[in-house]
Amino acid sequence: MAANGLFMSIVQQAFPAKQTGRIMGIAQAMTSMASPIGLIFAAPPAETIGIPPLLIIAGVSIFIGNIVSMLLPEAKALDHMVIMTDAADDILDND
Repeated sequence: MAANGLFMSIVQQAFPAKQTGRIMGIAQAMTSMASPIGLIFAAPPAETIGIPPLLIIAGVSIFIGNIVSMLLPEAKALDHMVIMTDAADDILDND
């Protein structure tokens, strides 16, 4: 889960504290389901080109995907999003 640290901090900012546990649980379940699906798609290329070249291709793809995602305006806007904590809910409810 250490690799998902940024994702978890975004979840904590984007959802009220009451929902954070449920959201993180669903995200972890979806991540766990993705592993076997990824292995199903990775097995044929691994048999064809071998595991080391497949790992290099996967690493380069992840690197390129990270650069592209940093250029997206939606990703840049994450720094300025409204923090939805219990304190913010109380402030909004009192108005």
